[in-house]
Amino acid sequence: MPLSLQAISRLLPPGLPGSISEEASTVLRRIEGGAENPLGRAFLWSYYVLQSYRDNFSSVIDHFEVELERDEKIPQRINPSVGFFPIDQNIYTRFLSPVALELGFFFGAVLYDRRWLPPDIPPYQLPTTPRIGVVQYPVVFIPHAPLDPTNAATTCWASAADKTEGILTCKHAIAGLSRRSNVAMKDGSTGRLIDFAPGSVDAAFIETQSGIPTNVKPLAIESHPINGSTVTADFRSHYIGNAQILSSWYFADNLDPYNAMRVYIDHWGQPSDSGSLVSSGAGKGVGIYTGEFTGNATQQGICQYLPQAIDQLNLKVFI
Repeated sequence: MPLSLQAISRLLPPGLPGSISEEASTVLRRIEGGAENPLGRAFLWSYYVLQSYRDNFSSVIDHFEVELERDEKIPQRINPSVGFFPIDQNIYTRFLSPVALELGFFFGAVLYDRRWLPPDIPPYQLPTTPRIGVVQYPVVFIPHAPLDPTNAATTCWASAADKTEGILTCKHAIAGLSRRSNVAMKDGSTGRLIDFAPGSVDAAFIETQSGIPTNVKPLAIESHPINGSTVTADFRSHYIGNAQILSSWYFADNLDPYNAMRVYIDHWGQPSDSGSLVSSGAGKGVGIYTGEFTGNATQQGICQYLPQAIDQLNLKVFI
């Protein structure tokens, strides 16, 4: 993992945020050591900055000259995030602290920008204490599934409200197919595309001929993934047991499908890995792996926030 607990502690602002909500306090009680644990501090500071970023989002995109299309909450060619970010050669670096320059990471907020514009606009200063800047971070998105679900991965088993049984996977693997279309499965059988999530939610539900096996159990869900924590990535191509969440953008209290909720990790897969399940150290589902962001000299894996996916498809999930 790129960031030790000591590094996380050094990158965070000193102390704790001035105000801690009941939601944040509830999550903090689940973290061993609470606010004494660097991961507890990382969660509290990330949560605090995330709320400020959400409240000031329209000002942020105006600052970076981004235009919203109709019905968009988040423009399609940008992705906001809060957490720990590798220092890339193509970002505005004059604000970085000596600790950040030493460690090669900074804590804060970014606007991942797929317009690939030169980073000549200074960070937008959120009204936090201390001030946290939102940094423009040019990236290219590389999806890791061809337009063929036989070459994507299964996230988990799933069942719909009407008892239809099948699998959950990423939406971009079935792009171009309509609901009720036949889907070639990698075991040679034929599935049926039941539904795909609206808006920016990268998830789809495919009915399978065999249904759900009898030896599965409900998949527990991590509603508040913690920046800096360890996760596993069960890629189709290989297994990663010690990946790390670097940053995230999610709101457990509002799973609006037009707000692209993502979790970013320090490992990435390869073509055919889209759809793979990323889980917390406790085995709770965190996200659906979808691909990678590539900057000028950095790479990160991208996951669709799993609670948003199952909410929009109204599924129960199993592993």
